[in-house]
Amino acid sequence: MTKVEWTNPHAFLYIDGKDASGQMKHWTLEMGGLPALTRVGWTKNTLNMGDEVTVDAWLSKSKNDRANVKSVKLASGQELSGASSITDIKQATNKPNSN
Repeated sequence: MTKVEWTNPHAFLYIDGKDASGQMKHWTLEMGGLPALTRVGWTKNTLNMGDEVTVDAWLSKSKNDRANVKSVKLASGQELSGASSITDIKQATNKPNSN
C-alpha cells in the first residue's frame, strides 16, 4: 500500500501490484464514503504505508489502472469491506435488509 486518501465523498487506496497479466502497475482503488467505511470497521489507522494487502475489486471499464474495492484483506488475515455498495455494507455489519 502506498497511500490512503480519507476524502469525501469516497476514500481512495493506492497500491503497487500486478495486473491479470503479471505486469506491475500503480493502482487507484476507490472505496466507499467515510461513514460507510467506519461502520464496517475502518479507521484512519487501519493501514500504514508499506502494508501488504490483497484487494478484491471490480475493474474500471474505462481505465486499466482503476478499480472499485469490494474488500481488502490485511496482512493479519482480517478482511474489511470496501463499503462501495450497500450489499457489501449490510453483509459486513450483519444487518438484515430492511426493505
